[in-house]
Amino acid sequence: MQGGRTRLNAAVEVRPTQGYGLNLDAAMKATLAARPSAPTWILEGLAGAEDRVVRYLLAGNPATPVAALARLSQDARPVVRAEVAANPSAPIDALEGLLEDGDEEARRVAGFYLKNKLPRGRP
Repeated sequence: MQGGRTRLNAAVEVRPTQGYGLNLDAAMKATLAARPSAPTWILEGLAGAEDRVVRYLLAGNPATPVAALARLSQDARPVVRAEVAANPSAPIDALEGLLEDGDEEARRVAGFYLKNKLPRGRP
């Protein structure tokens, strides 16, 4: 990042705005959410995205910061919560919280990784 700008590739330049708001279209947000090389401040900002696809992709990104994963573990969408449980970077306390989740898949995935103490990824 130079001068408050982050260059993601030759065609895209992103500037942080107050409160980490990102003035990007949905497709670009989804692309960034899935990109492990995206800057941390962008991934943190995307945790509050309105688009459920963006939150889902972010929940599965192993580079997503722990604080953002903790937030996503409380998401309204069960599929997002289950994706957090499968993320190798998911914090243990988030996984433990997901053991009590109302969604069976989120509980199952969280339980699998906690019980087996395996590196997290898809079962």
